[in-house]
Amino acid sequence: MKKLSLYLGAVVSAVLVSSAIAITPLDATNVLFIKQEEKLARDVYLALYDKWGQNIFRNIGTQSEQQHMDSVDVLIRTYSLVDTTPAERGKFTIPELQALHDQLMAKGNRSLIDALLVGILIEEVDIRDLQTAMDSTRDSVILTVFNNLQNGSRNHLVAFNNVLAPLYTRLAAPTLSLLATNDGEIEIAWNDPANNENAFWVERRLVGSLVWERIGQVSANTTSFTDATPPIEVAHYRVLATNVYEIGPASSEAIGLRAFASYQEWRDAVFLEQERETLGLPGIDADNDGLVNFAEYAFGLNPRVAAWESAFVTREYTRLSTSAYRRTGTGDLQFHNLTSTDLLTWRKASDAEESVVASGPGVRRTKVSVDLGTNQILFLRTVVEAP
Repeated sequence: MKKLSLYLGAVVSAVLVSSAIAITPLDATNVLFIKQEEKLARDVYLALYDKWGQNIFRNIGTQSEQQHMDSVDVLIRTYSLVDTTPAERGKFTIPELQALHDQLMAKGNRSLIDALLVGILIEEVDIRDLQTAMDSTRDSVILTVFNNLQNGSRNHLVAFNNVLAPLYTRLAAPTLSLLATNDGEIEIAWNDPANNENAFWVERRLVGSLVWERIGQVSANTTSFTDATPPIEVAHYRVLATNVYEIGPASSEAIGLRAFASYQEWRDAVFLEQERETLGLPGIDADNDGLVNFAEYAFGLNPRVAAWESAFVTREYTRLSTSAYRRTGTGDLQFHNLTSTDLLTWRKASDAEESVVASGPGVRRTKVSVDLGTNQILFLRTVVEAP
């Protein structure tokens, strides 16, 4: 199902109202969005009651969701907002909500189990979107109303789960582990926490990307998959169970990096033969992103794609911290932590503290922390060199 995030596309131009009451454009957009999201819940539940005759849809739809809409109407009147919510059932002026409504109705009409899962999804989306709206406002009136709506959605979520439980067991998230093989493959293994899946999906995303790619699908009760062609850069993996009713929650993510015994072996896999003694030299920045090939190799990046961000630097009270991926399992890498006060002079951070944040075959993510002390250290970086 499509995951819906808070709709921020509409621009509310008239936000100053009478009686010296003002509302920010973002708050105005969120209030009007939540009104139509509550209408979506009401309209879907009433339609599913007509289809399946299950009282929970009628009770929540005609009573609770209508009350939720009425509560948002109070905000709309308080701030003199223009409400464009259509009166007709199943109609919305926000395209994302119209698309979501149509998707949910198509699913909910398939079976009673599907319909109850639709109810669960609606309440989960409501809880998330209300939280996003509350996190972005300082308006005490809006906070009070949205908090009440969120509590109501939590109660609805419990109610739908209680009705569903005797009919269907929800899919559970697998537990994942990775293992690198000698020939550069990555073996993915997981447990099977349920007995009602039809298949498992194996997904992968590259470091710096938010997009998951499905790289494999295996049948029920299968608990392993081999990524025979892992990418050059660090990859994140996850597994999800699926059946005719739902896509289960994803496993926790695991990281892996294609294994190479040396820089030369890595170079030969990345660069064409005619490029290896020119573009593939260790000190060449092949993609012009400020990192030479040897650093791309060491930090698990792709030298043909400009690096997204290999390290994250944060200040935590009196300490400066950074974290980055580091290739493991080779003898041709030495990592050094350096600090500076002016970006001109760099000194070895002899008192740097290192901790492993995450690890997987061929790679670990290492956090480095230094005390700012009296030297007014402002910059911290990790560099790599050959032994």
